[in-house]
Amino acid sequence: MTINLTIPSSWQQLSQKQLELVARCMLQRMTAIELKTICLLQFSHLKILKKPASAEGSFMFRKGKLTFELDADRFADIISRLDYLESDSGIIAPPLIKGFALPNKELYGVRTDQWFVADSMYGAYCNTKDDRFLNRLLATLYIKTGDKWNPDHNLSAAAAKFEGVPLFRKYVAFIWYSAVKAWLIEKYYYVFSGSENSQTPPDELLMGLLSSVNEGNVANNAIIKATEVHEVLYDMNRKIEASKTR
Repeated sequence: MTINLTIPSSWQQLSQKQLELVARCMLQRMTAIELKTICLLQFSHLKILKKPASAEGSFMFRKGKLTFELDADRFADIISRLDYLESDSGIIAPPLIKGFALPNKELYGVRTDQWFVADSMYGAYCNTKDDRFLNRLLATLYIKTGDKWNPDHNLSAAAAKFEGVPLFRKYVAFIWYSAVKAWLIEKYYYVFSGSENSQTPPDELLMGLLSSVNEGNVANNAIIKATEVHEVLYDMNRKIEASKTR
């Protein structure tokens, strides 16, 4: 009898439903083995009928109408296919949230001032784990379908619209943004690297660098803020790299 177990081989192959399951497990602070075991069972539509009584014993499973056994070593080998869940995700698709336009997964099209707000909310959530900051992160990047980012809007009021979104879905957005942030830091290395002995956090360093982009004319600040963030980071990165090679 052949049992076909289909298991996603990377974060990028996970559906939103599967990502939300991973997020649920993470929010419950499960151990890595617990997380991988639950995900394996759910991803493969397996049900454990019997656990081994000893290390030499076997698991009994049901998949649909089929019942089969796996020894502990074989089961551990299958679980190891989900080891990637213990590593950084890399860029994944941001979760769909009803009524809101899906942000570009690499933040193309996001304004610089919009990104600054999002990144500060992300940092605040990392430091406090206060869901209000997670709501504000989403309110900054998820814009109501048909609308555009308004830097003058009431962020707290906008964030209130995300209070009813399940936490596990918002946490998928957190996982996504974490990966995007890491990718930006790598992509625009010179912007975020700072001086060799600098203790300045990357985001504060970026704020300081932006002040030099206006070329001494504060009237340019509004233009810079409204410019797509990748354009600003690319230009800054190019200028810093050139200055270091002189």
